[in-house]
Amino acid sequence: MISTRCRPASLARCIASLEPLGENLTEALVVDDGSPEPIEETLRRTLTPFMGSKVRVIRFDPQRGMAAARSVGVREARSPWVLHLDDDTVLLTMAAVTEAMRTIATDP
Repeated sequence: MISTRCRPASLARCIASLEPLGENLTEALVVDDGSPEPIEETLRRTLTPFMGSKVRVIRFDPQRGMAAARSVGVREARSPWVLHLDDDTVLLTMAAVTEAMRTIATDP
């Protein structure tokens, strides 16, 4: 789940860094917190077909704040696990994410 406002280039980099998760990625849920220019159209032009199929955008208009964006993101997520990211996050390695998924999956 990625919260964003007015930073489509940063958001595109963030989403591109998720692609190595492959089929482990249920969806990349983006909450656009009231960007004056909605980011979805600009974002979709930058996505690979794989990531384009994974991205879902929810837009607030007017802006409601990052806390609201995160709350709505968790409520709307289609996965039992949610990784909160800011739009300027770039995952450099998948090791920490895959280890966390493995730990959660095996913890009763």
